[in-house]
Amino acid sequence: MRLLFVILAHDRPEAAAALAAALTDGATDARALIHFDARADAASFERLAAAAAGQDRVRLAAERVATPWGRWGLVQATLDALEEARGWGRAGDGWTPDRALLLSGACLPCRPVRALERFLRAHPRREFIEAGPASWIKGGIKEERYRHWFPFDFRAQRRLHHLFHQAQRILGVERRVPDGLIPRFGSQWWGLTWETCLKLLAHRVAHPDHMRWFRWSWIPDEFAIQTLVAALVPAGRIEGRGLTHAPFDDDGRPVVFFDDHEAYVRSLDAFFFRKASPEATRLRAVAMEAARQDDDGAPVRLDGRAGEDHALRAQALGAY
Repeated sequence: MRLLFVILAHDRPEAAAALAAALTDGATDARALIHFDARADAASFERLAAAAAGQDRVRLAAERVATPWGRWGLVQATLDALEEARGWGRAGDGWTPDRALLLSGACLPCRPVRALERFLRAHPRREFIEAGPASWIKGGIKEERYRHWFPFDFRAQRRLHHLFHQAQRILGVERRVPDGLIPRFGSQWWGLTWETCLKLLAHRVAHPDHMRWFRWSWIPDEFAIQTLVAALVPAGRIEGRGLTHAPFDDDGRPVVFFDDHEAYVRSLDAFFFRKASPEATRLRAVAMEAARQDDDGAPVRLDGRAGEDHALRAQALGAY
């Protein structure tokens, strides 16, 4: 099985390169493509290039875009990476993946990559992505994410973001959902068959109006690809969850894992978790070692059991 790991990173270049190396080292046949935020300084990118040098199966994205939180760049970088990987099959050594998995530079493996391969071989047609209704969103605005325009950056232009949103509410402004699309939401991190990835790329070209509609929504990384997969793939093939355990706290912030979460991470019904603290050096080392190990044959249920009690356990350990 050929795996493509697309890794979106914006800082800590050495950690992103180490993650890519661990995943490709542990796999039968895999490549990793790292997209590094175009906003990062040149020195950070040079550090990434140096850390990845000599790793034949790790590549850096040829085209880099800005990827601020909640903006279209995160989706564009993902689609551009898939397009670049498709080019590998058309030229050079003709390498084509069977699966693509989207991770962040702050993700870590919690099982051997060989176990992931076994699991995916057992589910050859399943798309591991969340694609649920707006009720998936636990706090804040829901349908307005796509009903309104969001041209301003929430973090860099918060006041403008808020005022423009409120003006649309007062004036009753609403954007129309394009024909053929039903909005779906879910975690940004997924594992898709290459067949579906090619459908996404073809749709991108055939429907630039859809891309423009997604572009001006808010937090499109939790919305655009999820909506497209739901439109392009039979519902029975969509698993409804991904391969990465990425919980949020009650304020909508990602839960951060530390060294004392090692036992909990090992118990997860997942293959990856997000996100690890930069201070969690032991946890990171254990995760990298786990990725390179042989398949231990342990069953994987992916039913969310271990995540249900995460809030209490993480809070008790001081993860918040």
